[in-house]
Amino acid sequence: MVGRRALIAVVVAVILALATLPWIFIPDVSVSYEGSIKLSFEDQRSLLEKLNVSERDSFYVIALTTCPWCALQLKYFSKEFPEAYNYCYIDFNMGCREALEVLARESRGLIAGVPTTLVIKDGRVAAIVVGYRDDRNTWEQLRQIEPTEHIPVNPTGLNPQVKTKIALTITVIALGAITTLALHMYKREQKHISRRR
Repeated sequence: MVGRRALIAVVVAVILALATLPWIFIPDVSVSYEGSIKLSFEDQRSLLEKLNVSERDSFYVIALTTCPWCALQLKYFSKEFPEAYNYCYIDFNMGCREALEVLARESRGLIAGVPTTLVIKDGRVAAIVVGYRDDRNTWEQLRQIEPTEHIPVNPTGLNPQVKTKIALTITVIALGAITTLALHMYKREQKHISRRR
């Protein structure tokens, strides 16, 4: 009987150890980029003036009124960064449309749609993101980038939400295995007790 309990304890310990490995070894978000565009600081200033970017803005979304992803991005910023974002619609604002055309031309295909979000720091463009993103960690990291004349476009990398989902899945599987093992051992013990009677 003691041997069985020791075996169960060892199996449970091994399963729990395996379940903790993803939390330790799956990498955190690492930001790399699809490419970059070159815009002088003077051209960046001109672009931001065309968009009427204010000093408080960290994120500026170029959007389209009929774009559902644009609506989601604006909703995300209004919830997560309400004091630090602004936007314009290319179908209502000619300066907005011209700014997107400049970015599209300079990016040689990297910037080809909306929403296009400019990450702004110290009155300059620090990074550009095309498409909807709802990961606060990535946006916070983008806010830390120092602006240069080579603006990174479209951060890529392992999303921390993916890391969490993988780790949680493995943890749930491990807990299920422990529960199954415990039930199996309990049933065997109950059978053993009923045979004695």
